[in-house]
Amino acid sequence: ISVIMKEIKLPFAEQTHEVCYEPKTNSVFVSQMSNGVLVRIPVGPDGLLMDDQDSWCVGEVDDSGKGISGLHNISLSYANPGCIWLSLQFANELVLLDCVHMFVRKVIKVPTFYKEGEKVVKIGKSVFCFCFSCKLFF
Repeated sequence: ISVIMKEIKLPFAEQTHEVCYEPKTNSVFVSQMSNGVLVRIPVGPDGLLMDDQDSWCVGEVDDSGKGISGLHNISLSYANPGCIWLSLQFANELVLLDCVHMFVRKVIKVPTFYKEGEKVVKIGKSVFCFCFSCKLFF
């Protein structure tokens, strides 16, 4: 079995956090929590990540242009093919991002509770949860 490793240079960040493959766009999305940047890296026909990447700041920015919303988790949206869910930890928001057209379809404000670092919301029959020790459930 042969293994190919390839180094991919990302925008500078103190914390590169989550990685998620989105099949409709054939791209890998990477969250950079410390600066709120979402990176999109296309996958080439050979199955390797391409060097052609782009990135966006998600959520609010400070006066210097650095993201301050705490882009954290990334999860596929099974109900919306071609979309991913993003959690903005410091803004207490869930964002449904259309990866094909690169626009925000929905923003859900998450009510906060008394336990620090833990947020839970129920919408219809689905419960969404994110905290420091768990993942998003969709």
